Amino acid sequence: MKLAVLLAAAALPMLSASAFAVDYNQTFVLQGNGTGSGGFGAANVQLTITGTNTLSWNIIYTGLSGSLTGADLRDPSNAVIVNLGGAGSSGLTSSPLTGTSTALTTSQVNSLTNSGQWKITLDTASFPTGEISGALPATTNNGPVPEPASLGLLAIGVASLMWKTRRKAG
Repeated sequence: MKLAVLLAAAALPMLSASAFAVDYNQTFVLQGNGTGSGGFGAANVQLTITGTNTLSWNIIYTGLSGSLTGADLRDPSNAVIVNLGGAGSSGLTSSPLTGTSTALTTSQVNSLTNSGQWKITLDTASFPTGEISGALPATTNNGPVPEPASLGLLAIGVASLMWKTRRKAG
């Protein structure tokens, strides 16, 4: 048994960095937050961190006071970082609003996934800085998570070693 644990511990560093995926995938509510709007929505935001920092979004909404004039990803200082209705998106014409962007820097990605202070705003003529908005939840990810296939291979190897060791001992 000690041999199997030792071998498993020795195998962990051999897992390549490409066997790990670090992703941010959050779904959250968009609401009026003091604007008095009857608007409501939900957003799913995914961030794939593979050197390209690809941000993808799918936002559904209803009940706004007028047509969308803007949709933004804002940082903790309320600065617009990504125009969610601009290039790479489905446009501001109707729900759902979908798109992708690679405009985030590495420091912005770290802030977005760890601070819980970033938000998405949907803007109308009556509310140019957000008729409805929602905060992106912080992730509790403390590092890369091994893919299930890598763990499965490791488990098969450890189980085989344990079985072989028991067979020799018995």
